[in-house]
Amino acid sequence: MNPDIKPGSIAVVFSGQGVTRRRDIYDYIDAVAQFNEQAVNRNLGLMEEASKLPLSRYRTDRDESVLGNTSVVQAFLGATHLAAIESLQLRIPKPEAVKLTAGHSSGEMAAMVFAGVYRPQDGIQLMAERGRIMHNVAVLRPSGLFIPLGLNR
Repeated sequence: MNPDIKPGSIAVVFSGQGVTRRRDIYDYIDAVAQFNEQAVNRNLGLMEEASKLPLSRYRTDRDESVLGNTSVVQAFLGATHLAAIESLQLRIPKPEAVKLTAGHSSGEMAAMVFAGVYRPQDGIQLMAERGRIMHNVAVLRPSGLFIPLGLNR
């Protein structure tokens, strides 16, 4: 057990693409925008530049068909995670209260930005490139997501 983790400590965890149903991406963006619409718009704009994807238009249209493209989903998650980071940093009264930061899959880069390993602009570039690579691999090697449900320990 880590002796730094005491009652009142905060852990921040960023999800990856696999734990998000496609249609929930737009709900996640909207939820973060309720706290900080400017951060969402700014980060979507930065991610649009890095990914060359019209994310703001996709968000406005709420076109779920584009969410079958891994590069789009990764870009949306990355930009929204970074907007969430900005919102969290404004709301956490004592940054030193954050004792653990973690991320899964695409959330790993957001966790590293939150922890100060990467600058946000570097995170944007890495997340956009990760999305492109994952999409290209999916085109070359079509596959699907398999989730075992209902298993006991």
